[in-house]
Amino acid sequence: MAINYIVFLVYLLISKNLRKIFGEIRTNLKKLAMLGIINTLSAGLWSYGILYGNLNTVTFLFRFELIFAVLLGLILLKEKLSKLELFGIIVAIIGAFVLVYEGQLTFDLGNSIMLVAALFSAVVFFLAKIYVKEISVVSLAFSRSIFILLFAGIFSIIFGRVNLTPSA
Repeated sequence: MAINYIVFLVYLLISKNLRKIFGEIRTNLKKLAMLGIINTLSAGLWSYGILYGNLNTVTFLFRFELIFAVLLGLILLKEKLSKLELFGIIVAIIGAFVLVYEGQLTFDLGNSIMLVAALFSAVVFFLAKIYVKEISVVSLAFSRSIFILLFAGIFSIIFGRVNLTPSA
């Protein structure tokens, strides 16, 4: 994430939009901080989902973020869904069950964590779709990098370090 921050900072310095972007971030600080917190939770859960689950299965399950985002849009924004999009959602759900079915329907810890991470990621997509009407895409992306770096750093300080190895 630090690389993202540096790349954005270089871009903003070259484009001379730094003052404008920071002003927009300051004006929308609560919204962007909330987005950053949810995004950091999603990223952290994603890491633990991979750690505790089968890599092929959990990475597929994380793609449910798109299905969850579509469902949020349908329910909360009253968006419409085409037949082709509905077909794609049905195929994805069937595929997920085929991947996790082992004679009985069970979700291990990694799968469960990954689905929660996907839900948080979908909430980020959903909120960004709403916020982009009043906040520029560059400010959304830059603040995302800033807040993930900040919140992940705070997490590391509080817990001593980020540990991505399972403890016995």
